[in-house]
Amino acid sequence: MADILGIIGIGLAIAGIVATIIVGVTIYRKQKKADDKTTEFIKEQHEIILKEDERKKSIKRFYVTRINADYKQFEKHYDDLKQKIRKYLENTSVERSRIELKGLIDNRFVGQVDSFVTITDDIKQIVPILNNPRLMDKYSLIPGLAGQLKGFAKELSENKYYDNMEIIIIEKEMDDLMGRLNEFFRLLLEEVDNIVYESGKGKVKINTNL
Repeated sequence: MADILGIIGIGLAIAGIVATIIVGVTIYRKQKKADDKTTEFIKEQHEIILKEDERKKSIKRFYVTRINADYKQFEKHYDDLKQKIRKYLENTSVERSRIELKGLIDNRFVGQVDSFVTITDDIKQIVPILNNPRLMDKYSLIPGLAGQLKGFAKELSENKYYDNMEIIIIEKEMDDLMGRLNEFFRLLLEEVDNIVYESGKGKVKINTNL
């Protein structure tokens, strides 16, 4: 009788161990399945973020490239103005040079400045996806800088009594304004490749060199 009870006890013990193992394996498989779902979800979210970043990057590249091309065209207009100023400075007594300078300013350059400011409104299309808020602050200065540039040009057009030094000073002021505009557009070009995420590398450093 004792032997039978012993055998039953051993059987029950083995059954308990087996049951424990089964329960453990079941819990492990359920946990692993849950972990796999979590991993897959994280992966899907990461891919969504990457695709969104690439979309934003493409939009920025399109608008920034177009805006920069317009600025390069405006730079050429300014170079034309400077050539006329240089020609006038060579001999301020030549009335034809003054008339040519005035005509360029009144009939072309003033309108070119206004068109340039209008064109830069394209930047508004990408303001929400610019990484550097200080760049947006600089953008808000463009109308003012362009207005000052136009004001100096009008001074040259409206007053024929400036001596050479006064003209050179005005030209220097205009060059400084163009320099500030050039710095903005240089920084805007750098913004094109600034993204929040890059595949396989996590976050990248955002350019804040303003």
